[in-house]
Amino acid sequence: MITFGVVTPSFNQARFLDQAVDSVLTQHGPFAVDYLVMDGGSDDGSVDILRRAQARHADTPDRAFAWRSEPDGGQYAAVQEGFSRVGGDVLCWLNADDVYMPWAFAVAADIFSRHPEVEWLTSVYPMTLDEHGASVGVDVRWGYDAASFRRGMNLPGRDHYARYFIQQDCTFWRRPLWERTGARLDAGLDLAADFELWNRFFDHASLYTVASPLAAYRVHPGQKTARPGAYEDEAEQVLKRTGVSPCGPVETALRRRVVPALAALGLAPLLAPLGLAERVNAFKHGGRNHGWRLVSRYIV
Repeated sequence: MITFGVVTPSFNQARFLDQAVDSVLTQHGPFAVDYLVMDGGSDDGSVDILRRAQARHADTPDRAFAWRSEPDGGQYAAVQEGFSRVGGDVLCWLNADDVYMPWAFAVAADIFSRHPEVEWLTSVYPMTLDEHGASVGVDVRWGYDAASFRRGMNLPGRDHYARYFIQQDCTFWRRPLWERTGARLDAGLDLAADFELWNRFFDHASLYTVASPLAAYRVHPGQKTARPGAYEDEAEQVLKRTGVSPCGPVETALRRRVVPALAALGLAPLLAPLGLAERVNAFKHGGRNHGWRLVSRYIV
């Protein structure tokens, strides 16, 4: 049986914390959960919320829940320490203002248990919530590729051609992958340590996607990433370390205006050798009496 090691970093997020915790501990399926909330010494009632949640879920089989509340080194230091404290074959973290879909762990457990080649997994449908919990966006991203990631194509908000971020709350990975890449987050980054971690993951394994929403990222005025361009600035510094440049103006125009039309004509396989398309793997469900099937497709 797969065990998920889950960490939530939190500091003064009482407004959202209860919903985040419940979204982890109410997951149903044949898997175990080892869950730890790393609270940075909140003074907004978060500790009372955590105590109540611990009592509420104390007798849930295969669901271990613990929390700590004391000053720490910040979000990413808390996540890194949390992963050293939890067990689990598959790791993930959920920020205190985000939520998992009720079926997220069941989907991930099914794929990880049946497909040993999958070392990390994310959703085709990254979701966004507003501060009140209403869905305000569902993107469709069929796949991600190491080469295009390092050329900034998963870093929108800049002048160059880009698709979409790899959304952290939707992403799960096996513990051995975490360990092979140093079992660490970049403590020198304030916002984009997830982006830097994906860059290292790509050195060791392909990223698979699944055609199911797994989690939702909440946008609200109080979050760190609300500062315009701040996350993108840090992520761009990560890319500069690789020595690979983002698309220039000519390639950007080509990708935006010409490549989609050629792909629509079925020419994506011919674009791949030119570096203008990538073949990626995604899991789609086969419907009644069928499970998750791996399909390949080209993205442009």
